[in-house]
Amino acid sequence: MTLFSQFLSKFNSFHIDIFIILEIVRDIYSCFLYWMQCYLNVYRFQIIMMWINEERGESFYYCSKNVDV
Repeated sequence: MTLFSQFLSKFNSFHIDIFIILEIVRDIYSCFLYWMQCYLNVYRFQIIMMWINEERGESFYYCSKNVDV
């Protein structure tokens, strides 16, 4: 029983680490797309970023208000 619970706790911490890494990767990618949209003014990147940043689209909307696409 203790071995099994040890395995579960290790698996849970590893699982959480994966989600943290995915969050960081997504943040870096959305920052890259934000930069592309704001400075290079590429419409395709604006659409991709809106799709990625659905739940926190403040940066997208803030940028799109100030950039003519």
